[in-house]
Amino acid sequence: MKRITLLLSLLALSTMPLPADGLLMPTDESYPKDLLRNRLTHVTVKINGLIAETEVYQEFDNEWDHAVDAVYSFPLPPDARATQFLYWADDKVFKAVLKVREQAINPGTGEGGIVAQVNEYIGRNGIKVALKNIPAGALQRVKLYYVSQCDFYAGETSYSFPLETGDFVTFPLDHLQFSILVNSTSPIKSFECPSHPEMILLKNDPHHLHVEIMRSKAFVARNFEFIFHTEQDEMGVDFYSVANDSMDGHFVLHVRPQNEAAATDVFRRRIIFAISNSSTMFGYKLDQSVKAIKSSLRQLSEADIFNIVLYNSSVILWKPTPVNASSVNIVAAEAFLDGISSAWGSRMDWALEQAIAQITDETYLNSI
Repeated sequence: MKRITLLLSLLALSTMPLPADGLLMPTDESYPKDLLRNRLTHVTVKINGLIAETEVYQEFDNEWDHAVDAVYSFPLPPDARATQFLYWADDKVFKAVLKVREQAINPGTGEGGIVAQVNEYIGRNGIKVALKNIPAGALQRVKLYYVSQCDFYAGETSYSFPLETGDFVTFPLDHLQFSILVNSTSPIKSFECPSHPEMILLKNDPHHLHVEIMRSKAFVARNFEFIFHTEQDEMGVDFYSVANDSMDGHFVLHVRPQNEAAATDVFRRRIIFAISNSSTMFGYKLDQSVKAIKSSLRQLSEADIFNIVLYNSSVILWKPTPVNASSVNIVAAEAFLDGISSAWGSRMDWALEQAIAQITDETYLNSI
């Protein structure tokens, strides 16, 4: 296997681009179509705990009677990182060298049209690879490897793969296939594939799962989604690590609490929310702070108590002392938050003094 520096990879913080499958766009404006035809996509996903290792193999057809240069684009998920990219030329496989490059804050849109659309969907966490001299009438094969984290909540683990190419690809793929392999330290109770329910079950035991989905003449107009549920009657721990000769080592430790704790094991909470409405908090910042407090209020139980401290050039207490997190009090607190407008000054020191004064004993788990 040869190593050559051939590509520019754009990997940075995500701005949630429009999801889409991998695309191969010709650089020659004379090419008769916007994109080389995607004939086949085969995705293999190995889920270990909450970490997904994804392998994307694709074949593209140069339908022109000339050799063409093209750029492969793929919108990685927000928290994903590419680990390897392979491509084939003259029946030989080559390994490209991935380079992390921060994208400009306000990237250009290229020349408009399909170029601008692809630049928009690729976002700031995508990968771009320049492929040279694809022969006339030949298939260009590529394989992308990336690692990402699955979503998890209350025993439900979900994985998604971008397939929404309706804005770019109007023709069906000759073949679309997904192979999903799950290794779970917690027993697997159930699983489903809402986007592609026609699964073939190859293995199913308490800690291992293997399913496949295959379609011919498949339109890639909807993202692929896979969900499985695990028993969470006790604390779960997953450790994932990588160490090899071609990349830096890394590891991640996931600790997953049981789904429901006994009432006697749950501490009552006293939470004091401090929010600034100074002029520097005008607009988006203030809106996001209000939304964050509202979201937190809805997660409290009636055994908890709370209060709100609003500060600018002075300090305003919503209530003289913390109140129970009843539905009535939460609705009243939300109304108070909705009535906040910008003022001047920012006496955080006074706000913290007032917040600390609200904590009068140790019968609660206290937070500001």
